This record gives sequence, structure tokens and C-alpha cells, in this order.
Amino acid sequence: MISVLKNKDGYVRSYIEWTIVDEQGKTKNKGNFIYINNVWVHKQHRKKWSWGDIRELIPKIKNHPYAKYALYVYWRNDKKNKQNRIIPVDIICKGDTK
Repeated sequence: MISVLKNKDGYVRSYIEWTIVDEQGKTKNKGNFIYINNVWVHKQHRKKWSWGDIRELIPKIKNHPYAKYALYVYWRNDKKNKQNRIIPVDIICKGDTK
């Protein structure tokens, strides 16, 4: 699935590519994990961007019928060769992501 944020002129400001998976990482419509495959933010918004767009996109994802059982969000950080990052959905939505 893809969720997008648009600016006031209707242009795509950022998008997130995601899927719902189970504990083993297999696609499952009633899985407990939102796996973020890709995030893109337009270059004009990258300076301002930290967690702001993610915090706006996760509630949009949670409103999707397949995502209502999701408790966690996770992704791989391949650019920095770090392990998967797993964060509870509530924490991302509250903004406490240190």
C-alpha cells in the first residue's frame, strides 16, 4: 500500500510504502506489524522533516481496514547498516520517538 501527504496545492509532499505483516514478516491482512518499505520526502520539505511526516502518515495507515490490528511499526535502515527499528504505533502517534 502507499499513503501520501500533499501540500496545499495538491502536489505530493511525501509518501510511505507499507504492508501489514505478522511476527515472521509474512504479509497478513490481520498482522500486528506495519512494515515500512520506503519513505520519500520531496527535497523542499527535507530540511523541515524529522518525524513530522511519519507522525502524519501513521494515523492515516491506522485508519486502513487491514491496519486496525497493528500494534508496531518497523523498518530497516539500510543506508546506515543498522538493524530493524521497531516502535509501538502509539508512541509514533504521540511523538515520543527518541
